[in-house]
Amino acid sequence: MNQTVSTSKKVLSLVPLFLAAMFMLTGMMALVYLGRDKSTIVNSPMTELDLVPILNTEQKVSDSSLLGKVTVLHFWGTWSPPCVEEYPKLSKLMAKLTKDPNLQLISVSCSSGMEKDIPALKESTLEFLARFDDTSPVYADPVAYTRGKIASLIAKGGFGYPTTLVVDSKGVIRQVYRGPVNFVQLEKGILELTSSIPSPGSSP
Repeated sequence: MNQTVSTSKKVLSLVPLFLAAMFMLTGMMALVYLGRDKSTIVNSPMTELDLVPILNTEQKVSDSSLLGKVTVLHFWGTWSPPCVEEYPKLSKLMAKLTKDPNLQLISVSCSSGMEKDIPALKESTLEFLARFDDTSPVYADPVAYTRGKIASLIAKGGFGYPTTLVVDSKGVIRQVYRGPVNFVQLEKGILELTSSIPSPGSSP
């Protein structure tokens, strides 16, 4: 009898610990969910851009470059394993989708911080893209200005690699991916946005 009571007391004494553990687990899961792409950046105007061309283009990017087309803005690095794994799939998808003149890709090759050596960044980027026969225009974010502006808009989690944004033809951010993209959602979202752009000469 005493042993049964003692066992019951031990079990009861563990209940608060169990509840505390469940509370902590629930809280962690909530933070993970909130730290995903549920942030103030979605449906916000795209921040100022300060990007310079380094490969396959001499055309500079300005805020006005985003108007009139859907833009996929992709920040990545050859030094980042998730970027290296994702890039071939993204490259293949964008090669297919950018046949639509209403869509453009702005690919930004990044170091882990500010770009101290643009020529070295260009060389490593060129070497990496040669594996996939990718000739997309590539830009750099020299003083990490654009990344900093985007990070300030993201409510939780800050900036990571890769980061991909989909911006509509009016310059409003519609999708954000911190980390590898969901390719099904990405393609669906892009097609919805490009199909909503009126054809030249069509009635408003």
